[in-house]
Parts: sequence; C-alpha cells; structure tokens
Amino acid sequence: MALTYYIPGAGTESEFRARAKELKLLDPLCRSTPVRSATRTPEGQGLFSAIEPRGKWGWLEGEQEWHRMADGAWWLGVPQTYEPASLARDPQISGHFVKLGDGRSWLVPCARVHEERDGAPRVMSNVPLLMELDASGEWTVSIEERFRWFSDRAGTVAEMLAGTAPEEEWTWKDDVALSVEALGLNYFLGKWEVSALRLLTTETVSELLRAVVDVPGMVRMAEALGKKKGTGD
Repeated sequence: MALTYYIPGAGTESEFRARAKELKLLDPLCRSTPVRSATRTPEGQGLFSAIEPRGKWGWLEGEQEWHRMADGAWWLGVPQTYEPASLARDPQISGHFVKLGDGRSWLVPCARVHEERDGAPRVMSNVPLLMELDASGEWTVSIEERFRWFSDRAGTVAEMLAGTAPEEEWTWKDDVALSVEALGLNYFLGKWEVSALRLLTTETVSELLRAVVDVPGMVRMAEALGKKKGTGD
C-alpha cells in the first residue's frame, strides 16, 4: 500500500499540485501522481494523492493512520501494512540493508565503497558520476551535483570515525539530516515521511551512518589486507 497525502483546501488537481510545491513535498506529488477524491480524508470529503512507484494503488479508506504535518498544512496517511519496496526509487544506489525503527530492512546507500585490490586498499565513489568535457576537450569525471552534499557529508563522517576530521561543529541533528538524505536517495521519503514512519532512533541512526560510510566494506578490506600480509602475497 502507498503513503497517501491530503492537503486541506486543495479542491482541484491544479490547486493540489501548487500547494504541494509550496509545501516542498516530494517531487512526484508536485508533478505526476494521480489526484483522486475520497470521503474519508482527515476532514471528510476531499482530494488526496499517493506515491506508489510500482503503480499499484492500495488505497483503502480507513486503513491508514493519518499524521498531521507542519501544523496541519497537510496530512500523511501511513497504511497499516507496507513494505519498503513499495516506496523504492528505480534505480537504487547499492549499499547495505539496515533494520530501522519500524522493524523493516531498508537499503541504505553507500557514498563510497572499500575493497582490497592487488594488496592495496581502494576507496571508490559509489554514487553516479558525471562524465563531461573540460575546456581543453579532455574527459573529466565528477560527482553529480544532486549527490554532492551526501558524498561530502559522508566523507566527514568517515573522517570522524577515523579520527582525522578537522575540527567542525557536528551535532546529532547533522546525523539525522544525513540519515534522511541517504534514505531519500533510495526511497520516496523526506524528513516528514521518515518521522511519521518512526524510522530513526539513536541506535538506528548509528547503524545507518555506518552503512553510509561502508563500515562493513572497511572491515572486509582490512581482513583481506591482513591475510595477504600474513601470507606474504
């Protein structure tokens, strides 16, 4: 089943789209998701929309819990049963599955991946890269702009774990912001959806960030390097 969205006062599809844009809701709600009428929205008869990437609407009136968002500017309906796959983007960035606060496993993207190759450690970007010509006509590779903040912040977390980060004011809210950004790259989720689904706790944020910086890959790489050193290869 899909997450459903209700915006008070939006009486037509065009009004719904305009309000969704003003409220900075997820992009598909502003452009393309179907807008339909229902009798059991939080305020009775009204228009609603839903994000269901697989195109299979599971709307059953009365079978979702409505959450009042942004002081009542809009409402989010969370179905009684759902799976992360119903909110997955296509394609997704590879990473690690992490069980979050709802008890379900979500694919958390890695910003970088680690591996041993020819007896040496290798760290590679794991987000899509842009290939373009520079002023001299030479091909260059760089991180796409929409992934740059995620990649940069993940790099800071990796440096903090390694104890090499420069002094920087970093709080638990930065942890949460990076966690939400990571989930939003692989799923149709923003901060409001993540909150309503109760995905983040102090424990799950820690595990999520470990996945973002590929701690499992770091461990495997260190083990592989240790074995090669031990055998003299």
